Amino acid sequence: MLANAFLASLRWIVLLSVLLFVSSSPSRASGFTFFAHGTKAAGMAGAFVAQADDPTAVYYNIGGLALEEKRNAADQEVKERKLTLGTSYFVLNESLYQGLAPGIGEGATGEQREITEIVPQIYAVLPISPRLRAGFGLDTPFLLETSWDDGENFPGRRVANSAQILAYDVSAAISFQWTPRLGVGLGLVYRSAETSVGYRLAGDDPFSGTRVDVADVAVSQETTAGVGFYMGVLHKPGPRFSWGATFHSAIDIDFDGVGTLTQVPTGNQQLDDLFATTLPFDMDLATQNSLEFPAIARLGLAVNLTGHWLMEVDATWTGWSSIASYDVHFPTEPLLHKVIAQDFDDTLTLHLGAQYTTRTSTQFRFGVALDESPQPEANSGPFFTDFDDTIVTVGFGRDWLDVAFLWFNRDQRLVLDQVDGLNGNYRSNAWMLSLSASF
Repeated sequence: MLANAFLASLRWIVLLSVLLFVSSSPSRASGFTFFAHGTKAAGMAGAFVAQADDPTAVYYNIGGLALEEKRNAADQEVKERKLTLGTSYFVLNESLYQGLAPGIGEGATGEQREITEIVPQIYAVLPISPRLRAGFGLDTPFLLETSWDDGENFPGRRVANSAQILAYDVSAAISFQWTPRLGVGLGLVYRSAETSVGYRLAGDDPFSGTRVDVADVAVSQETTAGVGFYMGVLHKPGPRFSWGATFHSAIDIDFDGVGTLTQVPTGNQQLDDLFATTLPFDMDLATQNSLEFPAIARLGLAVNLTGHWLMEVDATWTGWSSIASYDVHFPTEPLLHKVIAQDFDDTLTLHLGAQYTTRTSTQFRFGVALDESPQPEANSGPFFTDFDDTIVTVGFGRDWLDVAFLWFNRDQRLVLDQVDGLNGNYRSNAWMLSLSASF
């Protein structure tokens, strides 16, 4: 009796919480998170926490994994899936920069190369008993990449000509069917990552009294390891209603790597000789860095409206305030230390998804996410510029195959108080195609 009363009360608490999220101004939790971890969820704009009914539950809500057998037993036409292999093809179209006064970029332009990434996902389910399951996953939770053309003249070259942050997760979790309608789960995440940044180093010219480019700096770093945890709960009080909640912990990553300086001729041999005696050109220099990848919490509510239409709304909080800057330390050359301010804010994002299932079990999916960037205007720049996005998605599922297409409509970003004086108009858009097969 007490348990039933508790669950009934919890249902209303969750429902009221979601309504509060919906009524608030939607904002993004993306930053440089990678948006899709499963094709079915991608087709619904990531609104999947309250469903989690395929092996991608290993990421989206480990609590749902233990309910899959019970759910599928009621429908003989639905085959239980124990393995999902997926890939996402992400394309960041050419990004443009138009410099504005006041600042060092006034009147200048810049253009990023088109960036493409092919990102795999693997999720596996291992039944241990009728009420206990293990789940395993391999995916990419964070992805950042920039690459500017014309590195010799781009006004932001002394901040960054290129940059990358790429993280890989290997996860293992246990999901337990607490009751026939309630699943809970807990897991561990092992995260490896790599980062890189390239930029021009400037030096003082004593002959002209100006600053000139003296070196191309290239830094490449790999992780030393990072471990975190995650948990989830999925509850289905009735056949037409479900709710879910998840939490992924923050993970601290320490990086070690190598930086190199390649001399850039200034046109003045005497000046070049001076810098050649004071800077460690063409040497492998040890570098260090650290980054705390943010904690993420999700809350979702799904309603089966007619037996054919299912709707879900998810709210996602991301603790982006853990990232104040991107730092590169040179232990043997402290004068080369580099700090790129970010000062991210914690954010909340809203995802809305719908799914229509035909009589032949074909599924058509639709979704939209309205995202506001966590990055302050003053810290937008050549290392990373985030945008307010409207993400529109469509998807299709039939038997073992799922397909989804996502369009990122990015508002132009007008920056008038950039910390490095790179005021300007930043523009970009992107799209992604996701495919997966489940067996």
